[in-house]
Amino acid sequence: MNNSQVPPSIRVRTSTTYPVGERDSQFWQIATEVPVALIYNGKPHAVMMATPQDLVDFSIGFSLSEEVVTSHAAIEEIYIEHDAEGFRIFISIDENQIGPGYTQTRTIAGRTSCGLCGLAELKDAVRVSANQVVAVDIPDPAIITKSLHAFSDAQAMHQTNRSVHGAAFCSMDGEILLIREDIGRHNALDKLLGALSSSGLSRNGYLVMSSRCSFELVKKSIVFGLSGLVTISAPTSLALDIAKKANMFLACQQGPNSVTFF
Repeated sequence: MNNSQVPPSIRVRTSTTYPVGERDSQFWQIATEVPVALIYNGKPHAVMMATPQDLVDFSIGFSLSEEVVTSHAAIEEIYIEHDAEGFRIFISIDENQIGPGYTQTRTIAGRTSCGLCGLAELKDAVRVSANQVVAVDIPDPAIITKSLHAFSDAQAMHQTNRSVHGAAFCSMDGEILLIREDIGRHNALDKLLGALSSSGLSRNGYLVMSSRCSFELVKKSIVFGLSGLVTISAPTSLALDIAKKANMFLACQQGPNSVTFF
């Protein structure tokens, strides 16, 4: 399936009114948001609201970060269908390599702002991988600031519609190696993690995201063994707690040239 069948944004006419009473009409690109169903071996698992780009990356990243499967090799085939209702991703997996997330089907659609929507049990919401990140030297603040500045320019979709989140994987010297975008922050991260898993790149690096630092983002990052997560705001208490247990560093941007570590 070609992603270009559905554009990442649509063009609409807007009207802006200024305090002095003047009005201005212009065109604006609005981000596309559609239902995306993930179906494993014929069994419906989840419906997420997402931007219909990089859906193969999304399905791989979701499968691994939610521990539906235990390895990339367990994903045997991905087939995507598109109709008027949305997208269906049919994922064939090796049932000898299923993970604890395989049995956690979601009872309601996952909204773009919610990475945990539809889970029926509290224990499923707070389940965290037993993985521990290999401790690394935390990058110098100047290196993280460098990646934050580059990150803004690298968000091509956001520059068009101003309403999607970005997730980037950076080398330990601050170079952006991969970036993905989506209307949902957890979807953007899953797309990035799927691309990273397929790329063959070393995972010796850290993440930069254009969102708050919530629990589910840290949880997904730990599954991949990533050493750090940099966001635009401070982490929640649960995000910080599990990051510390996994030896993962968290940081947030504090102005154009300063970084706070937690």
